[in-house]
Amino acid sequence: MGLHILLAQVVQEVLQYMELVVLVVLLLLDMVLEVEEQLLGVLE
Repeated sequence: MGLHILLAQVVQEVLQYMELVVLVVLLLLDMVLEVEEQLLGVLE
């Protein structure tokens, strides 16, 4: 029984961590897209 509870806690923590990773990745993608747009503007 205790193992199931421990497993549930670990899963919850991993899911929270995944959410954080996804947010960071989205922010980085946003920055990269902005930089690419600026570079394209400079090249044109």
